[in-house]
Amino acid sequence: RRPPRSTPKRSSAASDVFMRQFSRCGLYLLTVSRDRSWRLFRRAGQHYEPWVGERAHARVVWDGAWAPQVSERTEPPMFATASRDKSVKLWRLMPNEQDKQRPHSLIATLHVPDAAVSVAWASAHALAIGLENGDVLLYVCVGEQRDTWQLQMRLARHHTGAVHRMACRPPGAWIHAHNRVPYQLLSVGDDGGTRLVSWDPW
Repeated sequence: RRPPRSTPKRSSAASDVFMRQFSRCGLYLLTVSRDRSWRLFRRAGQHYEPWVGERAHARVVWDGAWAPQVSERTEPPMFATASRDKSVKLWRLMPNEQDKQRPHSLIATLHVPDAAVSVAWASAHALAIGLENGDVLLYVCVGEQRDTWQLQMRLARHHTGAVHRMACRPPGAWIHAHNRVPYQLLSVGDDGGTRLVSWDPW
């Protein structure tokens, strides 16, 4: 069974759009679609206009997500795309859109054992990937440029079906002296279940 999809909408994408998400700064809109591509729209006044995109995967792209930014002034936006081709790719926009022809760069590709259905950022240095077989993979960044990531934990059969959607508690929210757990991950699976787990990256 395929993951649920958004209502098909024809715009600059060549096929069905599965996910739409605004960047945290509100300047960009990310979409991913069946034609194996992701696309960015950029705010222009009260509207969003097609800006840049890439057919970056070998199979359908199921999900995409923007990373939290430590500082919007000094840190360019970064996002991830998850695909049936068993990979998650991490992208970064160029500071001040320096390259007008290609204002983005691929900084890392994470190869996973099954189709990547969903993706969620716990922080700018921690990422969760939901697979079609029900597993959830938790990755942490070990490189200063965020180009090197390692698998920290695998939640095997976290769901008995595809992990359709995931969301992480906003970084730092609700942490106090009696609850020092850095991350919490909420997931929804094809099995009809919703699961909440705490995740300590250290």
